[in-house]
Amino acid sequence: MAIEVIDQANPPPLPSQLPVECLILARHLHAEPLDEKTHESVKAYRRAADYIAAGEYCNAHRNRGS
Repeated sequence: MAIEVIDQANPPPLPSQLPVECLILARHLHAEPLDEKTHESVKAYRRAADYIAAGEYCNAHRNRGS
């Protein structure tokens, strides 16, 4: 089976309908990478949040069945 790779929009995107003033105020998100300590802190926070979310999900489904 052949795989088709689409590397450009088809058809091309339309021009923005936002006023030029809004486009000037747009925030470009090319920020500097985090330092290692901050990166590890964010990873630990996300890991803890994932455990909490999984626990909440399990509790919600456990209570639904009874």
